[in-house]
Amino acid sequence: MRFDGRLRATMSAVAMAAALLVPGAASARELVYVQASKSEEVVVIDANSFEPVTRIPIGGYTDDVVGLPDGTMAFTNVMLSNNSPLGSTVGEGGLVHGIDTATNKLVWETFVDGLPNHMAVNSNGRELYVTLADRSWIVVLDTRTGRILKRLFSVMGNHGAKMTPDGKHLVVGNMFIDAMLVYDAASGDVVRTINTREGVRPFQFDKQGKVYYQLSRFHGFEVRDLATGALEKVVELPKLPASVPAPEAYPHTVDHGLAITPDGRAIVAAASTGNYVAVYSLPDLKLRGTVPVGEDPNWIAIRADSKVAFVSNRKSNSISVVDLDGLKEIRKVPAGTLPQRLSVIDVP
Repeated sequence: MRFDGRLRATMSAVAMAAALLVPGAASARELVYVQASKSEEVVVIDANSFEPVTRIPIGGYTDDVVGLPDGTMAFTNVMLSNNSPLGSTVGEGGLVHGIDTATNKLVWETFVDGLPNHMAVNSNGRELYVTLADRSWIVVLDTRTGRILKRLFSVMGNHGAKMTPDGKHLVVGNMFIDAMLVYDAASGDVVRTINTREGVRPFQFDKQGKVYYQLSRFHGFEVRDLATGALEKVVELPKLPASVPAPEAYPHTVDHGLAITPDGRAIVAAASTGNYVAVYSLPDLKLRGTVPVGEDPNWIAIRADSKVAFVSNRKSNSISVVDLDGLKEIRKVPAGTLPQRLSVIDVP
């Protein structure tokens, strides 16, 4: 009996050790997925060591990258060019790709009839919403296969897309009609329209039912109640020097990039024309400070511990790593050519 007990104990210990070696059994690894438009790739960076991990060739002008809630897949899109001399992003169609984060290989590709902009994943992890800037609908794809499931009707000008924290609504920011459209995630119907005074750029939600959003021609951001649409606060970022000219061409981007820390205690806003990010405390929206970053900051993603922000610098071809406690840039990481959108994904 004593021998059997020792044998069972030994075998139990071996089984536990073996379980730790099974892929997915260990703790997840936070990685930053960065889409680099002009080098036509996704650059992957370790969110803790800040070292590059790999580069995923896409083969087209990428526009966004998002991940599944469970971290097993990432998605990026491509704006197909019609070879117009007006610009490489002018086209009549696009591609969406599914990426297996275990191998960082493309596992499916889907053509979409329209110019894809930003994307969002349903909280159930099964549906990927792809906005189309030049179409009056939003395409919904199966996250595992890339198959087109349905279309949500909208109006032209779709740009940003994001699920509400409770998973009940999809919100789409529109640049043509100066509004946010709120969809019921279950039915796909528009249940509310929130009118704004300019085209809606990046936006974020807090857990108290408020939406924070940037506008095309405004140096700052606004806050509204998501349920009623009531305007609650207008926040102007620190004034730009007189030497910084206002953008003269569409889409008149002054600021582009907004993120709320996972702990809900701060919001970080990019001043794209000012080459800095501003950090405000929540919920009082008091300015904690500004941090100089690279040229033309465009997007912000924040690590799960709320201590580090990653900022894409489009014209500097880099990612700024920002210490949110010390309010300082601690690293610049090369990230292809024209890095724009990025996501922190907890990869198992």
